[in-house]
Amino acid sequence: MRTSGHTQLPSGTREAFTKLELLVVVALLVLLAGLRLAAATGLKHQTKVAQCAANLRQLGLSMLLYASDNADKLPAQLGLGSWLWDLDWYVGDILNQYGTPQEVMYCPGTAPRFTATNNEELYEYYAPGRVHVIGYAPTLPGSPSLSASNVNATVTAQPTKPFVLSPYTIPPPPASRRVLIADAIITHPGTPNYVLVQGAYKVPHLCPHVDGFVPAGGNVGMLDGHVEWRSFGQMQQRTTSAQTFYYW
Repeated sequence: MRTSGHTQLPSGTREAFTKLELLVVVALLVLLAGLRLAAATGLKHQTKVAQCAANLRQLGLSMLLYASDNADKLPAQLGLGSWLWDLDWYVGDILNQYGTPQEVMYCPGTAPRFTATNNEELYEYYAPGRVHVIGYAPTLPGSPSLSASNVNATVTAQPTKPFVLSPYTIPPPPASRRVLIADAIITHPGTPNYVLVQGAYKVPHLCPHVDGFVPAGGNVGMLDGHVEWRSFGQMQQRTTSAQTFYYW
């Protein structure tokens, strides 16, 4: 006796997933893809933080090497720029000579908005012969708008005078707590905006290590040569200019 061409399935089995089951599978795949992307993004961020720390370590070392050849004195600026990251042209040349090329003077955390071409333009062509616009904030004498209590003239930290008139001075913190050069955590006064800071350059600036629309924090290179991470909540305003605020 002939049977039909369809094979009858054993009792309790099904030919396909239900719509609900398919939706659950798709949701799980989306979740796994999201977790993988988050892990990759986090790894990429940590790589940039590590590269930034290496940049600051090299910049700090160049300054310290210069000081070792110049009676403990760090390079002094003439204050030719307006923003704290405006580095006198000849100081940039000094740092080049002491082992820091221009590529190291920019945090990778500002990419992809700022490319290597943008950084080269800021360093070489924005104000040639006057200042190099770099991606970090130095605390050298004469650095534009830097508050006096944050200036480092020598490798040996100097005491500072209090704001009120007094014959007393404030003992300096140890070199391990004095910031020599820092990530450029910046904003304009008024309503803070950390990802669209408009200057004279054609591309608006942004803080290098942002978490959404606010900085997660930044690296700081210390006067003793080590580098550490500082969360944004630990930072204070370090400049006196009413145009642009810098924090570390």
